[in-house]
Amino acid sequence: MQRSEMKSLQLIQEYAEKISEIEFKDISSSELNGIEKIIGIYFFKNIDTGNVDYVGTATGKKRLFQRVRNQHLNPKYLKSVFRVKLSDKLGLHFGDESVRHIRENYRIGILYIKEHISIIMALEQIFIYELQPKFNSEIVKYNRVAGGLFPPAPTVPVNSTLNCDTSNIRQATTGLT
Repeated sequence: MQRSEMKSLQLIQEYAEKISEIEFKDISSSELNGIEKIIGIYFFKNIDTGNVDYVGTATGKKRLFQRVRNQHLNPKYLKSVFRVKLSDKLGLHFGDESVRHIRENYRIGILYIKEHISIIMALEQIFIYELQPKFNSEIVKYNRVAGGLFPPAPTVPVNSTLNCDTSNIRQATTGLT
């Protein structure tokens, strides 16, 4: 394995272990204003079940603040996968009703990442694989990550692929408030 691949795997492991440090906050305007305008991963956690129902990334120009606020919590934005799937499953109107439901029934957690986008994409795959969020569009194909560094899920468990332990991810998010 090349030195750069080793470094990437080490960074992925370090960030995966930070899941237990994520603070899930209410989705209010004041809390959203505290989201930094950098790249990273966000989690929508259901208040009633304690499950993470959606994992997303923000890597483009819009970054985390704008991704969450202007897409998932904007009733006029029509491409939010989370809101589309939530609305379909619960029979909600896609606009204001779905946004109100998210604000009342979910908390948001943010994992800020200052590394290369390939690290973020790899971590998204790990979190989706381990947490099995019900509103993500299947497990995102691993071949879009880091030049095919990871095989397609679920044929090979992520922790054996990375040669590191990711089993703490599901347990860590369950105990978070």
